Amino acid sequence: MDIKKISDRDLWDLTKGKVQIERNLTLEIIELLREVRSRRLHLEKGYSSFHQYCVKEFKYDDGSAHRRIKALDLVSQVPEVTQSLQEGTLSLTTASQVQNFFEKEAKKDRGFSKEDKLDLLSDLESKSKREIEKTLATLAPETLTQTEKLKYVSGTHLKLELVIDEPLLKKMERLKDLTSHKNRTLRDLIESLVDDALKKRDPEIKAMRASPGKLETPAQHDAQAKIKVHAGAPAKTKDPAKTKVPAQIEGLARTKDLTKSNVPSKTEVPAKTKDLAMTKAPAKIEVFENIKGPSEAKVPAQIKGLARTKVFTKIKVPGKIIASAKTNGSTSSKGLLHSQSNERSRYVPAEIKHQVWIKAGARCTYTSPSSGERCEAKRYLQIEHVQPFALGGPTSLENLTLLCSGHNKLRAIQAFGTSIMDPYSAGP
Repeated sequence: MDIKKISDRDLWDLTKGKVQIERNLTLEIIELLREVRSRRLHLEKGYSSFHQYCVKEFKYDDGSAHRRIKALDLVSQVPEVTQSLQEGTLSLTTASQVQNFFEKEAKKDRGFSKEDKLDLLSDLESKSKREIEKTLATLAPETLTQTEKLKYVSGTHLKLELVIDEPLLKKMERLKDLTSHKNRTLRDLIESLVDDALKKRDPEIKAMRASPGKLETPAQHDAQAKIKVHAGAPAKTKDPAKTKVPAQIEGLARTKDLTKSNVPSKTEVPAKTKDLAMTKAPAKIEVFENIKGPSEAKVPAQIKGLARTKVFTKIKVPGKIIASAKTNGSTSSKGLLHSQSNERSRYVPAEIKHQVWIKAGARCTYTSPSSGERCEAKRYLQIEHVQPFALGGPTSLENLTLLCSGHNKLRAIQAFGTSIMDPYSAGP
């Protein structure tokens, strides 16, 4: 059809009809998006959020994606608004604007009932954006002022606009005065505060600082590699009659998480090992009857006491040993193994946390099985078990990974089912 040749009346009617078709299609798209989100298909495809899915998959700009998602939320909560959207008395922009307002009010425990929402939406129909802003500002002035805006002013610099109150400004000015030797402007102050906060809280920075030279980069890391804890220097004893204790045992007292060591039979352990019983993660005595050596080995009282603690790792001891997970007497290997199974813990030592973050590259590790796309999320990251802890998965480096909150919920649903996890799965 050549639109240049149609009459004015036909052009008028045709345009009006197409706009109505556009509204109907928009509502259909909103319903489809609503179903996609309810099935969490965006998470299965490797997207960290529904917003990212709309932007990446459908090429919406951020604003268009935001308006559709907020309109979707509003329709879900107040289905009656569908008719207003279809008739055009309520636009996507208005629906998004009002839904943002409702959400911010709800966070302040000033949520609107469904009837209140319907009344307000009815008042806002056919009004301009500026008129709507005035109405909402009258209801809650502070809600609309808590906004932040970013705008590029050059290829490398952005302009940040935000609203703060006078008490916060006074505190910022005071801190700037106290640190004036390095912070001459508020921008300098913000940068200094951010740098200091990252040094204290960024898991990547903490990992590299805690173990320089020991942690591997993501590209170098082997997924099957295990943590290597370096042993201390060889033990020195004043009495030459005593057998020298291997360096591994001497190093145990200086580590937070004690690792495996071999104790020769008939070995008298010097007094330096007394501190073992006071370490945060004491060692667990475990029986290894297949190791060559006397049937029984003399074990110092200090090491016997380790079996009474709650947090254990392993020390290999030749033959049978007189040690117990109880506070009295000895126990069989079955008893010790049973005790070990009862001591499973979700606790992740700092060294392993560091390795998990380095291995994952400070990014969600979920990869879509269909597209092969890896999640790009670097926010709301959580260390989680690959094989769920509730299903017997160990708290070990090989069984720990980094997931964003959305993919952590998806994995939980896949493992335990929707009916169990839905009450805990409100989210992206």
